[in-house]
Amino acid sequence: MTIMAPYVWIALRSMTEYRSKPRPSLASCCVSLVSAENGANWLPGFLEKMDKMRGMAKNGYWPCGQLKERPSHIFKRNCFVVAYPEDDVKGVAEKIGSADCLVMGSDFPHAEGVPEPRDFYAQALTSMPPETARAVMYDNGRRLLPAR
Repeated sequence: MTIMAPYVWIALRSMTEYRSKPRPSLASCCVSLVSAENGANWLPGFLEKMDKMRGMAKNGYWPCGQLKERPSHIFKRNCFVVAYPEDDVKGVAEKIGSADCLVMGSDFPHAEGVPEPRDFYAQALTSMPPETARAVMYDNGRRLLPAR
């Protein structure tokens, strides 16, 4: 992750600049990234490391300039992570402060997939509040699709 971090930094900076410019139409609204086939247990440490690197570099040179907000906030607004059913989804959500960037996914019949969405719910989300489980199962994924 350390090698990839500068590239993530540049991508996050670009997203921030893109979002801050006036947009003439809905067609040019924003860019979203999805991390699939990686689970979600890595996410809290990754966000913490990005925020720490920003703090360590506040007096250093960054080719794209210093970010105006924490990289973790930019990530959670623009990126989504597909959790595995065996991930500690509740723990991940608690560590990062919300479940807004977590989505349900399955690549059944592969070993880490589940045949039905309700199986993902039963394995990963029963300990979460119903509104949070709904966000992971439906609402967050819906945000990836174009507005109707």
